[in-house]
Amino acid sequence: MTQATQSAPFPTLFEHQLRKEWGVSVVSGEHDGKRRFLFEGGEERTMSASSLDLMRRVDSPNPEQQAAYARLTVLLAKRGGRVKIATSDIARASITAQLLWLRERCPKALKDEKWLTEPRRERARRARDLAIDKARELLSRKVVDALIAAERFDTLWESVSDVLTVSELTSAQRIAGTLSSQQLVVLGGAVRKLLFGTSTYEQRFDGFVAAFDTVFREPPSWELATALSALVFPTEHTFVEPGPFRKQLKALGRNNVLSARPSGAAYARCAGMARTIATELGALGEVPGDLFDVLDFVSATIASVKPRGKAQE
Repeated sequence: MTQATQSAPFPTLFEHQLRKEWGVSVVSGEHDGKRRFLFEGGEERTMSASSLDLMRRVDSPNPEQQAAYARLTVLLAKRGGRVKIATSDIARASITAQLLWLRERCPKALKDEKWLTEPRRERARRARDLAIDKARELLSRKVVDALIAAERFDTLWESVSDVLTVSELTSAQRIAGTLSSQQLVVLGGAVRKLLFGTSTYEQRFDGFVAAFDTVFREPPSWELATALSALVFPTEHTFVEPGPFRKQLKALGRNNVLSARPSGAAYARCAGMARTIATELGALGEVPGDLFDVLDFVSATIASVKPRGKAQE
């Protein structure tokens, strides 16, 4: 589980490590280094900076906890929105319409058997799950740091290739071939910074794209640029499929320009959109398991949205 002192970009439930009887909670406010948490029973508790370490994120909420999240989100909205989610009326209407469209075909939406067992989606989900497990094994901070310390940049890049191959998200063929030791150092360092660096993610993203461009003499595709972070941190980072994402950005009234060359600024728009959709779905009783669930939702439902005029910034 992740400490509450870290950012919570995904529809997030927390629980107190010493007071399990309080149930799960959501963040309801923040001021002067303190956070307020709204718990299942409707009671709001304020945690000082020193006690925030006791609040841990629930990484894999069960159905009861997902239902609790939906109730708590609605309760927050009725209280006047102490936590203001930056969702426009246009965006909220579009997401709601897309969910209604899905429910007409799959009454239980993201948990519907028809949705879960659709052959192509089921195969994609299985491949991603295998890749996520493999990424946790091969690309954890501890493992990556150990490989870099031992100057095993070749092994690190092989791990990257293995994870991408298993995921079936993008072809790993582009990164195959014989690379010099210096090229492997450049790529290995970029992977480490991308996944575990301390600068802003936009800067780390741009650094990875630049390193890839330097070694392979062309930038990575959006799929290649976003797959690793999405597989290592599936509730924090999103995998970008340009086609569906451009359409979804436009439907939500946002700048939908995604150039051929991936950039940190454009990725931030995509990630923000995916998190907004995740939060809105949660408020409607459909808490996604991770941002890949959001991707599936977008890919399946965006065609149901009627074209609008030019998107606004």
